[in-house]
Amino acid sequence: MTAHIRAATLADTHAIAELLCNVDDYPQWKRRGVDALEPLVRKSLERNHLERSVLVAELDSRVVGYAAVYWVNYLFNSPEGYVTELFVRTDASGRGVGTALLEAVEQEARVRACRRLTLINLKDRESYKRGFYAARGWTEDPNAMRFVKSLE
Repeated sequence: MTAHIRAATLADTHAIAELLCNVDDYPQWKRRGVDALEPLVRKSLERNHLERSVLVAELDSRVVGYAAVYWVNYLFNSPEGYVTELFVRTDASGRGVGTALLEAVEQEARVRACRRLTLINLKDRESYKRGFYAARGWTEDPNAMRFVKSLE
């Protein structure tokens, strides 16, 4: 069965919060619980606009994954998409949900005439270790280094 991909709505708030509590790589979300995450998810979805897309994946009418993408418009170059989040429920892993979400993101990027998509995948994540993105045509950029400055 192929996942159905659609734009997220405020009605997906609870399902996305529940999904986040199911992601093994982030036990702190599970500790916080669905009730604590719901207001954060709702606030994020309320801020959706032309510069960001949130897509959800459904199997059997149940939200089992989502992806968030920021659309970056440069003054001097073609736009790009930056995938900031892609999560799939543990119990839906291996069923093509992540692939379907990436394909939908790529399709939207082509419609927006983007020149490329980028994302950050930490090397200790299971998705990196098993080569999820590489198997789908994504390559590591050998010419770039991620710099971070904490503001906390």
